[in-house]
Amino acid sequence: MLEPCAVELTKLLLDPLRGDCEPALGEGLLLNPLEANEVASVLGEAFEEASAAGAPLVLGFLGHGHVVREGEFLFPVRSTPETPGPGTAFDLLSGLGELMRRHGGVRELTVVVDACLSGYAALFAAQQWFGPAMQTGRRIELLTSSDGRVSYGLQFSGALNGLIRQGDVRLGQILRTRPVRQAVEARLTRQVPQATSYDGGGGAPQDPYDTWLAHNVAYERELSVLAGSVDESVLIPPLRYFQPPAEMREFVEAVRRNRTVAVLGTMGSGKTTLACALCRRELLRRRRPTVPRPSAGSSASTPPAGPPARCGRCCPTR
Repeated sequence: MLEPCAVELTKLLLDPLRGDCEPALGEGLLLNPLEANEVASVLGEAFEEASAAGAPLVLGFLGHGHVVREGEFLFPVRSTPETPGPGTAFDLLSGLGELMRRHGGVRELTVVVDACLSGYAALFAAQQWFGPAMQTGRRIELLTSSDGRVSYGLQFSGALNGLIRQGDVRLGQILRTRPVRQAVEARLTRQVPQATSYDGGGGAPQDPYDTWLAHNVAYERELSVLAGSVDESVLIPPLRYFQPPAEMREFVEAVRRNRTVAVLGTMGSGKTTLACALCRRELLRRRRPTVPRPSAGSSASTPPAGPPARCGRCCPTR
């Protein structure tokens, strides 16, 4: 499941209508690295190329996460033993921190992490990266799949990919990290994504707010029936704050069962908006994904008192 999620995320970020990115190295994807130094080498080349071009850099890490001690977030590779260490797993915080110091041309960095305990990566990154970013004028965004607890079955990556693939009419024309965090959280079960950022003032002057992940294809004429309508300016704005009414489920089922459904109501009662909502999947009521309920006191239901060495519930012993 990890490989398909990583492949799709890469394709979406490279799609000109969505992420509109250029691969910093090769095809922009490293799968199942054997050694930690392989990860460091590939990232070094990506930073070097982005720095030379003066381009923003977007990095994604999907896999397991380990916190052995304060200030470290380890990303295991295939050769990592059961008990990882900085020499046998990639230390995301110190590794990226060193690359940022060496490659000052990367003025904007966005890091997405889908791994257990990844909230610690956000916490430690704020402690270690934001001071240098203030001195160098760098803009940093970090989006993680969870807080200090378990990330279940890559549901974060699945939700993020779905959001980039389909867009969300409730968000702006650009999918920025903080609104994305909120939109993705609504699709998750017992996971609380985290987002942290720092703007040292070095970002592009035409984009003064924060870094972004992708274009919102809900506004793309080629990919959205509403955006492609001549009445786009009338149909889309009301959906920005649309709240599905109690009858929405009944309405959806009626449309599924019948070729023609009549919506009756007085002028201004919301008939057009209700019908338009059927064109946007994110506006329809859906069940959240479910996962087995953990036993009381497990790391999935109770935040750990301190950084645990491994998540236990989703990272089985090798």
